[in-house]
Amino acid sequence: MSTVKSYLDEKSYNLNDDKELLRAMADVKVNMDANQNEIAEAIGITARTLRNKITKDRAYYNSCIEEFSSTDVQEQTELSEDEMSTFVTNMIRLGTNPKSAKDMQLFIEFFEISKQDVKSILEVKKSSFRRWYKDASLDYMDRREIATVLESMSDVMYMGNKETQGATQNFVDMDIEDDLTKLQLMYSGLLFMSLFNQVEHPALPYLGQVLRLEQIKQGKYKELNKKNIKELAQFKSPKTVWSETSKLLFQKDMGWTDEQLEDFLNAPSKQAKVELPDKEQVKIDKEKHADKFNVFLTAQEEIENMIKGDK
Repeated sequence: MSTVKSYLDEKSYNLNDDKELLRAMADVKVNMDANQNEIAEAIGITARTLRNKITKDRAYYNSCIEEFSSTDVQEQTELSEDEMSTFVTNMIRLGTNPKSAKDMQLFIEFFEISKQDVKSILEVKKSSFRRWYKDASLDYMDRREIATVLESMSDVMYMGNKETQGATQNFVDMDIEDDLTKLQLMYSGLLFMSLFNQVEHPALPYLGQVLRLEQIKQGKYKELNKKNIKELAQFKSPKTVWSETSKLLFQKDMGWTDEQLEDFLNAPSKQAKVELPDKEQVKIDKEKHADKFNVFLTAQEEIENMIKGDK
């Protein structure tokens, strides 16, 4: 005699009554973790017949499932805060890195995620500028320098992570008469126009330095999250490498001499010339606050900087 059948015999369900049968099925599903084939075999019907009975009165069957599930939870020992936190963390890991479709289904049911929720997230990802920026290939921009400045502004820029929750409201509350706010808005505007025109304005790095110096002067400097900087800067496109065959084919198509080809391959990128005010003073101030201003993403960079300082 199977364990499921023994359990049902002990409960004395009247399996000839459809309501009692559905209740019995819900009971063993919740409390015995039995699948439909095991239940059908224990009751003495086919799995197909079992599914048909559930379909005819699914509302009642679901209510029985909820009843047994809630009873099961109430009978358990109350979890401590740490245990509950660990459980939720494990559930999130299960859903974000599932090993099977069952793991994903369990995650969806636990957090009651609907199709509309998924659609909403997809719409946000499509319309979010920060998502576009992270995924875009911007070989004409200094991604690392920009990422460093944006991370320094993360108190007013929501990056889509826990660390920057509340940044959106901080942005709304910004005082546009404040000098630091003016610099942040100037930098953001110049960055946007650079992206729109697909050429980095030559004053952008300088303006980023002025902004970060103002943060230090106002006592609003904060430790930068290097992980966030790497994430924002990691999509830099590699420089195109021309093979000898590609060079010859291109030269033939264009009808160029060797000298013309070399001039083309070594030509500098086009950028407008802009006179920057107080550039030397910015350089002096930057050196003065080097301990806060320099951001080393790797230990090797930090060691190399120390070696330079010793020379």
